[in-house]
This record gives sequence, structure tokens and C-alpha cells, in this order.
Amino acid sequence: MRRHRLRGCGLASAIAAASVVAPAVTPSSVDRAWGQPAPQPAPSWAATVIAAPAESDPSGLAPFWREVWTGADATSRNWLLYSGVTIAPWSGIHDTGWRLRFAAGYGQYRTDGTARHLVAAGAGGGTVDVAYRSRGQIAYGDVLVGYLWRLGALTAKAFVGASIIDHRTLVAEQSATVLGPNGIPFGLEVALEGGEVGLKTALELWLNLGSNAWSSLDLNWTSAHETYSARLRAAWRAWPTVSLGVEGILNGNGQQTLGRFASDLELGQLERRAGLFLRYEWFGGEVSLAGGLSVSPGDSARPYATLNWITQF
Repeated sequence: MRRHRLRGCGLASAIAAASVVAPAVTPSSVDRAWGQPAPQPAPSWAATVIAAPAESDPSGLAPFWREVWTGADATSRNWLLYSGVTIAPWSGIHDTGWRLRFAAGYGQYRTDGTARHLVAAGAGGGTVDVAYRSRGQIAYGDVLVGYLWRLGALTAKAFVGASIIDHRTLVAEQSATVLGPNGIPFGLEVALEGGEVGLKTALELWLNLGSNAWSSLDLNWTSAHETYSARLRAAWRAWPTVSLGVEGILNGNGQQTLGRFASDLELGQLERRAGLFLRYEWFGGEVSLAGGLSVSPGDSARPYATLNWITQF
């Protein structure tokens, strides 16, 4: 039976696997799942979470070496909840040294559209447009090891490890049964289905631009469902504890593999986001809110929102 390959957008990563949401700050970046498109997830979601460094502990106690984060990402077609922890086993959480990271998330997404089919002559011939819709869920988990470098105004982190991403279709239906040119009915096939375990890599850069501005770049890729994401941020410190900024995000997965994207650079095949964010920080924690417009393949622009909270201890 020939099948129509369902295309659409909902969650990821994020995921990359969790791969692009978040607060913005300094040296400590954590991955999320991003609001990944669906069947592209927003992890890669994927999301990345960055926590601001504390240069010194005014209490005089030992430096923080654990960081926990949790958050939510949503559009009108999908939602994702995520959480994780980063551990600096032999140093402070903002100091040069090794890192261990564990993250997980769960979300649901829906997609719909119209597919044009060339029908069999015995069924009237010509073409017919068939409406389709689906609803699915995504779950993911990451186990990563990495290293943090402090290089003057630049803080860099690199991670490598394993990621598991599981896509499950809850509902998949189309408005009509259509016979193909060979007389065999077209069926509905969801683009991403089932669980995959794969290699994951992440690169997270933070650059201080004087005392009142900063920028960050987060890149994530995993072979699990070929999920990847990129997020670029730039911010201005309106007050010592408050940052205002802009962000741009790209999320992709197996529907448009990284190799295919690199060869034709067709942005229309990826989930694209552009928005603003507000971040408030205090000693040992932060909360941030981001929002803007998200455009997925074959879909119109829709609002998105991301809320993220981090604590260090």
C-alpha cells in the first residue's frame, strides 16, 4: 500500500532533544527540549537553558556545584514540559571543569493540512485534495558529559553523550480514501514514529559585551530522529538583575535532515522562531519568559511562549 507521508509541525527539540528555550545568562547552559516541532518536536523544543554565573559568593560558603531547571514551552499546536540537572563534580558550577547533565521532557502536538494525490483512472482520474490530521506525543531523555571553559569575556561549553527520543501517534486520520494510479489506496503515514537512541552533541557559547550587554549561541544535534536546533540571543541589561533581549531559533529533525538542510539551506523546511525575552536573576537563581512568533513547514505564523526557572545550590 502506498502511503502519504504526513508533514507538519509540533514539538521536538527541543529537542535537540530539548534544545532551544530559555533564559539567558552566562556560563551555565543547560539543554532543554525544546519546543521542538512536531513531528519535528521544540526540542529539539530542544531547549537550552543558561544560568548566570555568580562571580563570588557573598555568604563566604563553598561555591554552588549543582544546577536544577524546569520549564514549559507552548504554541497553539503543541506543548512541552521539561526538567533537568547539571552537576559540577570537581568545581563550582561557573568554574572551568567537567560537567554531568541529565534532562527529560514530555509533550504533545497536533498537525493538519491538505495533500494532493494523483488518482487512478478507474477512480475518475485526475487529482484530488485530501485533508489529514494527526495528534501525537513526544518523550525524551539526555545523559551527557561535558566541559566548561572560561576564556575572558567568552564562556564555552561542549557536551557529548546519549539521547533517546520517542514519538507516538495518538490519532491519525484523513478525510477520504484515494486510489493511486495503480489502483492501490493511499494511506496516511506519520513522518516520525517510535523510539530512537542516538549520539548527542551540544555547543553553548556566552559572550559578555561590556558590562551592560551579552549574547549567546546554542547548537544541539542528536542522531535520534536526526533532531537538531540552533538558538541565537542578544540582550541588554536594563538593570543589574534584569535583561531584555531578542532571540532567533531554528528546529529541525528527520523530515529535513541536517545533511539535506546543509545542501540546499531551505529554511522553509524547519520550524523558525523570532521573539523577545525578559529575564530576572538573583543570587543562585533566575526566572525568564520568552515569546514571539513560530512558523512551521506548511503552516502560518503562530505565537509561542516559554517559561523557565533555574536554581543553583
